[in-house]
Amino acid sequence: MSLVSVVMCTYRRPHLLPRAVDCVIAQTHRPLELVLTDDGSEDDTPRVMEELAGKCGATGVSANFAMKPNGGVASARNAGMGRARGDYVAFLDDDDTWQPQKISKQMAELERCGADACCCQFLQVREKDERHMPPSPDQLLRGRGPSAYITRSADAHINSIVVKSEVARRVGPFDETLRVYEDFDWIVRLLCEADFACVPEVLGRYEYTAGSLFKFKGYEQLLSRDEMQEKAVLGVREKCRAKPTWDDSAWQTRVAQDFDQFIKHRLYAGELGAARLLYDRALSLGASPELIQGARRKMRKAWWLSLLGLRLKHPKFGQIAQVKG
Repeated sequence: MSLVSVVMCTYRRPHLLPRAVDCVIAQTHRPLELVLTDDGSEDDTPRVMEELAGKCGATGVSANFAMKPNGGVASARNAGMGRARGDYVAFLDDDDTWQPQKISKQMAELERCGADACCCQFLQVREKDERHMPPSPDQLLRGRGPSAYITRSADAHINSIVVKSEVARRVGPFDETLRVYEDFDWIVRLLCEADFACVPEVLGRYEYTAGSLFKFKGYEQLLSRDEMQEKAVLGVREKCRAKPTWDDSAWQTRVAQDFDQFIKHRLYAGELGAARLLYDRALSLGASPELIQGARRKMRKAWWLSLLGLRLKHPKFGQIAQVKG
């Protein structure tokens, strides 16, 4: 049986870490290595890790634990991948969990079809609802090439992926300049290198907890997230455009999708000039005018409202200062 290294990073969540480690220990697959990196926590995390290392050893899971100065999730994942000894690598965050047979089922599928990587569905849990990610198993990543993932017609959470270590090394490290969307960037690059298979089942649980990187509150945090998303989407083209499977038309569709949202966020804040600059930038990058016509209509409406001293209201929160997600 192939050794699978589970790369996990943690930061200031000692109350959640045991649950995540327990779900790794509960995996039916062996041999298994847990590569856990503490990204500079200044709390009880080191003590909790010491206890969990002993628990891993008692259940046949190799504990490869280390601490490093704080550098962000991409930095912590890279540190873990650098220490991983397995033939395959899987990822798990400290606030998420797996079903006990997740890795076993994925390894069986990889052996059956000879693919380089395998994904599955996850249950995405928010404060008031639960949904499958992706919604249908038909939307899971399959084959090679990033087009469907870039346009959002296919998806897989980073914590659902098991990949050959040699392929992961070929993809290279996570981009440490990205505070969020580092997983989007890495998965696009992975899809340029790997043949994907999938297990069409929900085998994991992804929770939006208080410390989730994607959570934001207020306009300034939303704007910061938009800027990081733009950086990731534009940057991945430069990294991948020379790859045989790169599809610029798919990337331009993604530009239209994302800039449509960026423009609306600026309009809700009454920043008409900034919205116009984003619209022009999207067109200059090749976004189809038809795909951002909704944003253009809102720009026109926002202009008329501005003549009356009014601004567009956010459809859910009303005032942009109240926005959160």
